[in-house]
Amino acid sequence: MTTLVTGGAGFIGSHLTESLLGSGEDVIILDDLSTGSERNLTEAMNHPSLQFVKGSILDESLVDELASQAHTIYHLAAAVGTFTIIDKTLESLYTNLHGTENIVNSALRHGARVLIASTSEI
Repeated sequence: MTTLVTGGAGFIGSHLTESLLGSGEDVIILDDLSTGSERNLTEAMNHPSLQFVKGSILDESLVDELASQAHTIYHLAAAVGTFTIIDKTLESLYTNLHGTENIVNSALRHGARVLIASTSEI
């Protein structure tokens, strides 16, 4: 079973990834590292069941390719942080809305279950 975690290099995503790997899941992380960090994945990065993809949830073809490999998607990727939202309001809304649209459309197309998380800035 393969699980896709968007925003997997963030605080919550990295802990979710460690838990999924610990339970025997194959995990694909999609993260653009805009707020997450590979340092959050130090313990998991060399795990043979982990694939890390640096990319954006706005890349519709990449999202679709990765979703086609997953039975479950945890969508944690989003523009976050008060200053990010204030300073780049329209860009943040576009990322959060269109990125989520890409995830949901790909999950539907490939029959994957999806869990959508929100941010504190909602």
